[in-house]
Amino acid sequence: MKAAVLTEFNKIEIIDKVRPSISDDEVLVKVKYNGICGTDLHVMQGHHPAAVPPLVMGHEFSGTVEKKGKHVGDEIKIRDRVVVQPYESCGECEPCKSGCENVCRELKIFGVHRDGAYQEYVNVKASRLFRLDDSISDIAAALIEPLAVAVHDVKKSGLKIGGSVIVIGGGPIGLLIAVVAGINGASKIAISEINPARIKKARQLGFQVINPAEENLADKAYKMTDGRGFDAVFEVSGSRPGTEAMTMLAKTSGTIVIVGIPPEKHPVDTDTVFKKELNIVGVRLYSKVDFQAAVDIMKNEENRRKLMELVSAEYPLEQLTEAIAYLRNSSDAYKVLIKIGE
Repeated sequence: MKAAVLTEFNKIEIIDKVRPSISDDEVLVKVKYNGICGTDLHVMQGHHPAAVPPLVMGHEFSGTVEKKGKHVGDEIKIRDRVVVQPYESCGECEPCKSGCENVCRELKIFGVHRDGAYQEYVNVKASRLFRLDDSISDIAAALIEPLAVAVHDVKKSGLKIGGSVIVIGGGPIGLLIAVVAGINGASKIAISEINPARIKKARQLGFQVINPAEENLADKAYKMTDGRGFDAVFEVSGSRPGTEAMTMLAKTSGTIVIVGIPPEKHPVDTDTVFKKELNIVGVRLYSKVDFQAAVDIMKNEENRRKLMELVSAEYPLEQLTEAIAYLRNSSDAYKVLIKIGE
């Protein structure tokens, strides 16, 4: 099969390699599309401590079942169209036993700890498959994994119907969080963003935008919330200014969700955390329930139309390096998809 291999940091080579074998509880998935994730950029540059070349990156993928192991049940059939929850957990550690397999102590993420989906075939545990109905195209299906991230983040915020939300950072995950917050009944949704292209996209999707480079972020935020502050603040930028602003933007007893991965540690205003009695929540990946919710969200035509507006470009597998460069260097790039199979 054809595979795009990170042979050394910042160098991808297209090679021929043997298809993966499958165990009795696995299936072989023929990959159709894979979305480029920010994690791929970190891995490629050598900024992820767990990822070591040679490695096949990629974990946001859709495909079809090509082969299945002898212990895989009849509910999964050859040629089923599927998406994959792209990590493996041990099932034995305390987090796993308490229902938090997304923070398993032995977590193995596709494209980071093991080969991922920038190749024609991937071996996957059958328990990680989610079948697709005909309403969801292969392209739309490749958005389900990052959508599951947003589902998990919004759930962890404890957002209630009619609540208010501000997202610091209007990139792909930030906008997905805003979309999911709207689906979950948020009455006010704002995006804090300084990039003109991202501001334009956020407004196209119907969100209010505050540009801290041009207006006072706190003044505008409190005006939008009648002086209270926001029920839920999602810090998605991973930036120092975002970290400094998040406690200021939250209402008393509000919740801050730390989504963005900062390049370095940033100080947090613990005095404001104390005075407002704020809740600060960390998030990582998603649960199986979150992933199924993302699949269900994508079944809705209006949701799907809005989410597909985030697709910026499509490249063949042979141009993965060029696709990553486009995503890294273009201010108006959101989700860039790699087409791998027919």
